[in-house]
Amino acid sequence: MPVFKVVVIFLAGVCVLSLLFSIIYSFLSEKKYLVIKKKFKKEFGYVPSSMVAGELIFQYGIFAKDFVLISAFIFPRALLKRKVLTEKEISFIKSLDNKEISWVFVKHAAFFISIMCWATLGILMVLHRVN
Repeated sequence: MPVFKVVVIFLAGVCVLSLLFSIIYSFLSEKKYLVIKKKFKKEFGYVPSSMVAGELIFQYGIFAKDFVLISAFIFPRALLKRKVLTEKEISFIKSLDNKEISWVFVKHAAFFISIMCWATLGILMVLHRVN
């Protein structure tokens, strides 16, 4: 079997498996999300609109609902304060225990791997057709 076909099959397998893992893990970690949401509501008296909007997009808002949690760790405070979260909300999210928040990173890492594999497959297919 040519090396190109082996690489394509391998990448396609990684894409599918990582996407399935991230979706299944999202459903399995729903209780952890609800605990954080409950703590947030207890602390501030409301839930961020981006979490609510994420839930409205899909029954569980697979990735959108918890993007606000991971964005507090990825984006600079200045950007978040203007667009998404207040300083107190950012501090609250960053103060969560690692056991409470680590599931978000696992889920989004698997999803990111899936996206990168799909992109790589697309690039390989275009390059293969050019040659």
